[in-house]
Amino acid sequence: MNRLPFLAITAAFLSLLPPGALQGQSKIVGGTKAPSGSYPWMVALAEKGGGSLYSRQFCGGSLIAPDWVMTAAHCMEGEVPSGIEVVVGVSNLNDTAGAQIRNVRGIFVHPSYADVQGDLVNDIALILLESPVNTITPVAYSRSPSPLPIGDYVRAIGWGDTRSTPRYPTDLQMVDLNLTAITTARRVYASNRLDNRHLAAMAAGKDTCGGDSGGPLFDLDGDAGNPLTVGITSFGLDCADRGVPGIYANVGNYVAWIDTFLAEPTAGDPIVEISGGGNAIPNRSSAVSTLNGTHFGPRVRSGRTRLRTFGISNVNGTAPLSINSVRSTNRNFSIVGASPYLLTGASGSITVRYRAPFTWRRGTHSSYISVVTSDPVTPVYLFRVQARYRW
Repeated sequence: MNRLPFLAITAAFLSLLPPGALQGQSKIVGGTKAPSGSYPWMVALAEKGGGSLYSRQFCGGSLIAPDWVMTAAHCMEGEVPSGIEVVVGVSNLNDTAGAQIRNVRGIFVHPSYADVQGDLVNDIALILLESPVNTITPVAYSRSPSPLPIGDYVRAIGWGDTRSTPRYPTDLQMVDLNLTAITTARRVYASNRLDNRHLAAMAAGKDTCGGDSGGPLFDLDGDAGNPLTVGITSFGLDCADRGVPGIYANVGNYVAWIDTFLAEPTAGDPIVEISGGGNAIPNRSSAVSTLNGTHFGPRVRSGRTRLRTFGISNVNGTAPLSINSVRSTNRNFSIVGASPYLLTGASGSITVRYRAPFTWRRGTHSSYISVVTSDPVTPVYLFRVQARYRW
């Protein structure tokens, strides 16, 4: 079975379509064009650069607070804040008049997000905007992991693959589906990993598809007559196959995690500090010490490993601190299980593993560890580690 995240096609592929092939689309997969302006809180995520929004848009999202956008974690894989922008209040990707366009300050992927043999679990991420969107009312999000009875109608929206002619619309599309029991999805997908972290929805000949990732699945009037986001478009087996539901991240399952971020201050800039064993490690210092863990201590026997964990803190206590990447300059040192994003912006950690080479000799290895964060003053935190080896 081919399990595919509902990601967008690339701009390069779009350029191969014949002239006029992208005009006048009225369906997604079995859906219809959304009335212009009906969902202003819908977000288009786009790569920064030249070209139209249509050619750069790659995922959807939902404005859930003036400073915050909710999307799928898999949409954020490989992305950094400086490389993307958020567009709110747009229906037609070729007409951005009146749209609110924002840069990104930080990306926060759920710490337990994983792709397990094609099943995406905890597929949720939050995006902190450079400045708030105060002219558009955010959409409410579910506070219950069981927001609706099985069989109830829900709606999904996006600019994804329509599986018709033309395939990729400029206008926002919508499709109405029925919530499906997760036990049904578990049987169809032959996976016991589908659980209360997921929602399933389907209807005959209707579905979300490639390009709809990160967009909302919502109850049309679940918030006192207004839309209530209950899911995030995640993945599926092809699109609109008979009897096969699409899979959505269950927003109500993550309400505590979401609320933690939305309760944090967004003014001011984060300041990163890295320490080991409770002792600060100066940025760009080449000195190593067993006190802060940058020196790995006694010699490591050939072929064996040793771990050192370093704490990362946002000492300013303001906007959440995001980690964009962690790298080592020496292949004998590797980063273990490093989530690229801090959970709440307050503190986190990285673990460095040293593996001694298979050799009869004695020697020493050193490496620089570079941590790239959203700290605007010190975006790169660099420190040196050292380990000795023996037979």
